[in-house]
Amino acid sequence: VERAGSASQIDGLLTDARNQLQRAVELDGEPIEPRLHLAQANLESGEMLTAAKLCDSLLTHISSRGGASGDVLAETHRIRALAGNQLFTDARFNNRDDPDQLAAARNAFRALEKMNRLPAELCRTWSVLEQRAKNNDEALAIYARALQRTPNDVKLLGGLVTRGNETQDVERAAAILDKRTDALGLFYSGMARYHAGTFAPLVARDPGKTNAYLRAAVSAFTGSMAKESGYGDSCSQWIAIAQAAQGFAALATNPPQVDGALRHFLDAARIAPARFTAPVSGERSVKTGIQLVVDQYYRKPDLPGAIAALRQTCAVFDGDADLWNNLGLFCRDHGVALETAGKPELAKKLFEQSLTAYDHAVHLAPTPRHHNDKIVLQLYHLNRDTEAAAKTLRECIVTGEKQLAEDPPQNPQQLRDLQETVGDCYQNLGYYLMKFAGDPKGARSNFEKSLTFHPFKERSSNGWLAELDKQPAK
Repeated sequence: VERAGSASQIDGLLTDARNQLQRAVELDGEPIEPRLHLAQANLESGEMLTAAKLCDSLLTHISSRGGASGDVLAETHRIRALAGNQLFTDARFNNRDDPDQLAAARNAFRALEKMNRLPAELCRTWSVLEQRAKNNDEALAIYARALQRTPNDVKLLGGLVTRGNETQDVERAAAILDKRTDALGLFYSGMARYHAGTFAPLVARDPGKTNAYLRAAVSAFTGSMAKESGYGDSCSQWIAIAQAAQGFAALATNPPQVDGALRHFLDAARIAPARFTAPVSGERSVKTGIQLVVDQYYRKPDLPGAIAALRQTCAVFDGDADLWNNLGLFCRDHGVALETAGKPELAKKLFEQSLTAYDHAVHLAPTPRHHNDKIVLQLYHLNRDTEAAAKTLRECIVTGEKQLAEDPPQNPQQLRDLQETVGDCYQNLGYYLMKFAGDPKGARSNFEKSLTFHPFKERSSNGWLAELDKQPAK
């Protein structure tokens, strides 16, 4: 209510001022200042057509008097440009055209440009006007000319990059900054090249060209921070983003360039570790890219390739429990394959490597899932520390069931993952009791309990229960 009252009071004051100025002009139309103030008042009140007419009349009056000061002329042209812009925009919004207002607005903007009175915000307004008029070349040329006058205006530099995206003329925006060799110019040149390199229609049409833009973006950002150390952090972030984009582009080829993609993702992780899990391409992160690379190796199938990719990643970025856990999983699976192939010594080496990776994962994130995955290796493949493993399984069951009862994950997939993990812990505890503790009754109870968790009757517990059924009763 207060705001509404205040707005009403302001509107009333503007109306009073406008009326008083109107009377003053009617009494004596010769002075320039009252007429200019009247045009300003109408612009601020949203009376665009009246403001436009007042400016047209005032410019004629100024000409008849032999001119006016630069400030007066600039303000008159500014009001005329903004009024014409709004009138043309309103017409377009209502599916109409207004060529007269478009021409008048353009003339006013050009006058301001000639007077060197066109700040960045008016450049943007004019550029948007030209875009609405379907004149994208001029929409970017406005920024190109402005940057010739003030090459280090960051609003203009940023505006050019933005307008290139909004007009979908990313290549021209990049070309405008091509010759910049200073630190600031190189930074924005890098941004423009990055946007050209990730512009979807261009990617689909000429992936080789967009990849060249991404390489040029990395080069520009590298040159920028070499010339100005203060740009180091921002440039590093952008280099990582561009390198990640190269990685995703490599994966999108047919067939995917998996090795090349991995190099790009690792380079991104090295130069900007903070961006490892942050979005770099839509919602995708460098970590997402690594996971896609590993998945490609896994599907070939190429377990050694997947393991090598994860090892390289963990060497570069050693603080991600999921990746360490995946490394443990793939080393374990490769060990099983070697064991099946009659290579027990090689299998043992892989199992030890798996254990080391799982230890890292548990250290970083001692969750029930990570503990359980490590314990699978201990119980089924190494037969090591089995009593400690059973104790940990019992603790994980308590932790997991408490979370399911008191604070279950809201995400459906995360909820199912937790349910599956608790079921796995029951199943593996049953295996321990059957194979190591000589407790078939306890084993049966845990196997049966595991079947109440996803994936229910698809669990291996059914096989172990069948094995228990074959044992003679004690």
